[in-house]
Amino acid sequence: MFQNQRRAMLKLHPLDADLVIEAVADVPEPPLEIERRIESIWCAEQARRSTPMFNGELFSLLTQSRDRLTGRFVEYRWFVAQQRAPELFEHLRVRPLAVSGLLVGPDGVVFGERSMSSTQDPGRWELAPSGGLDRSCLRGDGSVDCVAKLLEELVEETGCPATAVTACEPFVLVEDVESRVFDIGVALRTELRGPEIVKRHRDSSNREYTALELVPLAELADFVTRRSSGLVDISRALLAARGLLIDAAT
Repeated sequence: MFQNQRRAMLKLHPLDADLVIEAVADVPEPPLEIERRIESIWCAEQARRSTPMFNGELFSLLTQSRDRLTGRFVEYRWFVAQQRAPELFEHLRVRPLAVSGLLVGPDGVVFGERSMSSTQDPGRWELAPSGGLDRSCLRGDGSVDCVAKLLEELVEETGCPATAVTACEPFVLVEDVESRVFDIGVALRTELRGPEIVKRHRDSSNREYTALELVPLAELADFVTRRSSGLVDISRALLAARGLLIDAAT
């Protein structure tokens, strides 16, 4: 989700299917001098871009184990500032957590070609759906529902209903060592056929993906080879972690 077009250095951490994600107390405001630097970088980034950025919230990872992840909600502009000035990590400790689906149907694995207007990875192919975790994922008991978020993204990005998913299982945490971004890999299963998935996407109003492609399991290696640098690294890592692709992802 938060990856850019450099070649990522990734680590894979196995997860239990009954993974629990917990939000802890919100982080205090940074010291005034750090806040001023954050705001300066944010304003400069806003001026540089042709479209305005929204300062929402993202879920930042604190601790991790196979069965439990903890984190806190922080401002998106903190992450932008940390990306532009990596030394700010000492003060901000932002490690964004996103969720990425590996959707498999009778006709194969679902990939989406990202729109050229996308902020992240424009024009590249990735496993669909995917999305960042924000406060909308928070339950009343303090837990964070990454599956609900992924199903929401499924509906928005592909036009397929959440009820079409017959199985849903977290299986790996992918860590981008350099950017400090983490993705929860979730295996999804559907009985929808390829033509119906493509039609639902075409009929939907969302154009985050300009196209969807269903790749049969037997043709995955060829697809990855053909796309080469056009495939998002996180997707390659998820395929390898699920045993669908023999690939050195780490």
